[in-house]
Amino acid sequence: MVFSYRAIGPGRDIVKGEVAAVDETEAFRKIQALALLPIDVRAKGKKGLPGFLSSARPRRVKKEDLMVAFRELAVMLRAGIPILRTLRIIIESNKNQPLGAAFEKVYEDVKRGESLAAAMERRPEAFSHIIVNMVRTGERSGRLAEVLLSVSRDLEHAVLVAAEIRNALAYPAFILTMSLFALLFIFTTVVPKFNAIISQLNVELPAYSRFVLAFGTMLRRRFLFVAAAAVLLLFAAVRLARREKVRVALGRLWLRTPILKSVIIQVELSRFAHALAVLLESGVEIIQSLRMATAAMGNPYLRKVFSGVADPLKRGESLHLSLRNLKVFPGLAVHMIEVGEETGKLSEILEEISTLFVEKFRTTMKRFISLLEPVVITVVGVIIGFIVISLVSAIMSLNDIRF
Repeated sequence: MVFSYRAIGPGRDIVKGEVAAVDETEAFRKIQALALLPIDVRAKGKKGLPGFLSSARPRRVKKEDLMVAFRELAVMLRAGIPILRTLRIIIESNKNQPLGAAFEKVYEDVKRGESLAAAMERRPEAFSHIIVNMVRTGERSGRLAEVLLSVSRDLEHAVLVAAEIRNALAYPAFILTMSLFALLFIFTTVVPKFNAIISQLNVELPAYSRFVLAFGTMLRRRFLFVAAAAVLLLFAAVRLARREKVRVALGRLWLRTPILKSVIIQVELSRFAHALAVLLESGVEIIQSLRMATAAMGNPYLRKVFSGVADPLKRGESLHLSLRNLKVFPGLAVHMIEVGEETGKLSEILEEISTLFVEKFRTTMKRFISLLEPVVITVVGVIIGFIVISLVSAIMSLNDIRF
């Protein structure tokens, strides 16, 4: 099969290309053999199908399942259970699931004598680059159980942050969805019927009333065409948003939005600080830890900004100076990192910073939602009020019927 890929080159530039491989795992290995760090690998479907429609793409493993599995692995290894038996227990607990299938392949590789990290590295669809490096460090240092517990904690942090965002946006999204359905019902059902009555009478209507009636009638008659156009536009927007330059531009745009800026920065800095703390605590070298912590950030523009954060450390500079030069971390956090470097408790300080940013994120989201709800209700109310006024004006114009 042919796989198209995007990867990070030696100079931190984005490289695109294609490789031929039996499956996605082999494609990842071939890309890594080219001294590239794969970001996105997609199978090119037969007959020109896009990669995301190809059946060859494996099912994604949920972070919640990974979090539980790594915690169970750590507990069983601490209890002295052999690695092969612990893997078999995880497989039995996740039968007929993507996680069980991934660990089944890991089990077979470990049984043949490969290390756990090497076996996981061959399953990039389930185990990220960060997880693989942490496990490899744990195996080399003899602290595998502790590192697996750190991996579970890192996944738990990612799951909790994602859940916080979903829960915060659930109610406004519900209000917005129901409002759109209400507007669609009014325009496609109420307005056309009203227009059918008005059109039979010789009435001079106000301009805004004519616009509402005409728009509702057009939407009713060409509903399938409008729906198809909306789906095509959405599909084109999704495809366009997958391009790296577009994603970076959108990430920069979100950071220029007044309210979203603080929310995004708090979430991303929390992810960065937590990932860096877990990696350093697991024994991963600081330069590599910084690169992997940067890769864990979700905003493409911030990933680009942080891509050179490790370079000053190669020249002997301290971490807090490198972060201060980025002008993204708040001054308090930079001072805390400086104290962590001086006292040798950097990972603990980074955990405190991550917790601090999460708390700030929760506070900001509460304020954001408290503002968003009335804004959505007000906008939808204004639109519905405009429609009602237009229809009422049309009814009042019946007094001017010319016989």
